[in-house]
Amino acid sequence: MGDLIKESIVAMVLLITTFYLWNTGRKNKEISNNGLQMILAGFVFLTIGHIVDALDDIWFIETYVESTIVEEVLENLFGEIISFVLIAYGVITWMPTIASINVLENEVKERRDTQEELNKKTSKLTGLLNSIPDMVFFKDMEGKYLGCNPSFSDFINYPSEHIVGKSIHDIFPKEKADELYQQDTEVISSGKVMKYEVSSEACGDKRYYETIKAPLYDSEGTYLGLVGISRDVTNYKEIEELNKARIKAETASNTKSEFLATMSHELRTPLNSIIGFSDVMLSGMAGNVSDQQEKYLKNIAVSGKHLLELINNILDLSKSEAGKMELEPDQFKVDAVINEVLGVMSPIATKKKVELKVENTDPMIIINADKLRFKQIIYNLMSNAVKFTPEGGSVRVLIKAYEDLIRIEVADTGIGVSEEDMHLLFEPFKQIDHRIERRYEGTGLGLALVKNFVELHGGKIWVESKVGEGSTFIFEIPDISKEN
Repeated sequence: MGDLIKESIVAMVLLITTFYLWNTGRKNKEISNNGLQMILAGFVFLTIGHIVDALDDIWFIETYVESTIVEEVLENLFGEIISFVLIAYGVITWMPTIASINVLENEVKERRDTQEELNKKTSKLTGLLNSIPDMVFFKDMEGKYLGCNPSFSDFINYPSEHIVGKSIHDIFPKEKADELYQQDTEVISSGKVMKYEVSSEACGDKRYYETIKAPLYDSEGTYLGLVGISRDVTNYKEIEELNKARIKAETASNTKSEFLATMSHELRTPLNSIIGFSDVMLSGMAGNVSDQQEKYLKNIAVSGKHLLELINNILDLSKSEAGKMELEPDQFKVDAVINEVLGVMSPIATKKKVELKVENTDPMIIINADKLRFKQIIYNLMSNAVKFTPEGGSVRVLIKAYEDLIRIEVADTGIGVSEEDMHLLFEPFKQIDHRIERRYEGTGLGLALVKNFVELHGGKIWVESKVGEGSTFIFEIPDISKEN
């Protein structure tokens, strides 16, 4: 009676289960199954033989109470290809002496679809990781590599498939490996995200790298180790250092300019008194002076005025460099200013037997600019030209007007400037070399001021020169009145 109940239960299970279920004995022909599900799937009893062939390799199960999983792909009577998972497990039935194998088989299309979707996602993540230009690596709790992307393997010149299982001491020199190991230990023990900067030098080329290391967990929250992302920041480092140097230089320059401006004011006040009183004594307002006294007073006046000019130049340069100089635009005739400077320079040029010539395409040219600074530009250029032009030479000033700017050229037949020395011309306190500095008086401020004044007007200046043939200084400034 008990066996009948058991058989009824088995029959009911075979009928209602959605699995394809059959039972086979020691012989392949001893098969029972749930026919309804097999028929719905397009299989009849005769096709079971095809499935039984797949069981030849798992008969050992009768000796053990363990399960074995086998995947099979079969074609049913409708021509459909269906995938199955065969779960075979050894059991002892209610008949004491008969061992049999129950085989549970289910269509696994959903399982395969899930696996394919997982493979696609994994492939996308792998592609994303491989396309990252930064170096990415993973390590376990012991500091051994779990994997990396191509950027990292290329950097250490180590095949990615050989990195897995290696430690940093297997790849890097001991000193560098000890440093990196200390970082890894800090991250793993603290469980915190850390940022590090390390340097590496190869073949004399020093590079800087910024690395971020963070704890690595799986989807269930298990602590696996750490993940690191590293990138070359050498260019950023160089830019940062340049910015620091620039700020430092600007600070020093501003400090110097402020100091010079203060000192210039302090020096100019007593100097004006010296020049003023020497002029009064030379005029006879304080009484008659002897010839010897007159000679001394003239030397005092000339030297005082020269020193005052120098101080004024320093003050102007300091203001310009500190950005404190403001232009005072005014309309004036260019020809008139040129003639004023020409009147001052003529005695000096005549004494040196240097010819001064002015060529003006339009004597009626009117420009809107800072008249005082414009006059200083012309004076410094002409003074410089006369100074470096030998006896018998000439200095020519050419004035050209265009629609929105004015161009002035000051050309001389002097000593000229070599190509490699041209960059020194507009530097403050610089002259070409010490030999010239001793031969020609000057502080080297004139051309620096010219450049600053031209640029303050929104213009530009350049020089064309050949050694032994002379130099031509050319500057252009816009007509401020037309621009505004």
